[in-house]
Amino acid sequence: VKDPQRDLVDPAVQGTRTVLESCKKAKTVRRVVVTSSMVALTDEPESDRVLTEADWNTKSTLTRNPYYFSKTLAEREAWRYVEKERPGFDVVVINPFMIIGPALSAAVNVSTQMFSDLLAGKYPAIMNLTWGFVDVRDVALAHLRAIEVKEASGRYICANTTVGMRSLIELPDRSGHSKYKLPRF
Repeated sequence: VKDPQRDLVDPAVQGTRTVLESCKKAKTVRRVVVTSSMVALTDEPESDRVLTEADWNTKSTLTRNPYYFSKTLAEREAWRYVEKERPGFDVVVINPFMIIGPALSAAVNVSTQMFSDLLAGKYPAIMNLTWGFVDVRDVALAHLRAIEVKEASGRYICANTTVGMRSLIELPDRSGHSKYKLPRF
C-alpha cells in the first residue's frame, strides 16, 4: 500500500467501530464475534515460547508490518469500544493462525499470497520461519462455538499445526514422497 495509515489502519479501526456501533443501535445483539488474527498476538513468534491469548503484538508499526499493525489496532478498538461504550453486548475474538483449506473464490488473500510467493521462488533463501496453520472449517466452527456457548468470553487462539518453511518447499524425492510429513487439509 502507498499509505498504510489511510489504506490499512484507518479502514480496519473505523470498520470495526462502525460494525460495533451498528450492533449497538440494533439493541437486539447479545454477542459480537470478531475475527482478528494471530498477528494481533505477535509480530514475530519466538520459537522458545508458546503464545497465549494474553499476548499482544507490540512490535508492529506503520513502517514495520503495517498489515499486522492494522489487525492489532482493529482488535484493540473492539475491546476499547465494549469497555467504554457498554453497548449491551459482549465481544468474543477468534485469533486464527494462517487459514488454509477450501476457498469460496479464487481471490488471492494474505495466506494464499504467501504460498504463491513460496512456489514462485520469491524468498531469497530458506529462512528459519515456522507458520501456524488452521483449516478454514475449524475457524468457522470456532466462530459458531463462540456464538453458541454462553460461557465463551475473551480471546481464542485458533491453530492446528506448525510447519517450517523448509517443509513447505521441500521437493519430493524420486518416489514422490517428501521426507517431511505435511498436514492434510
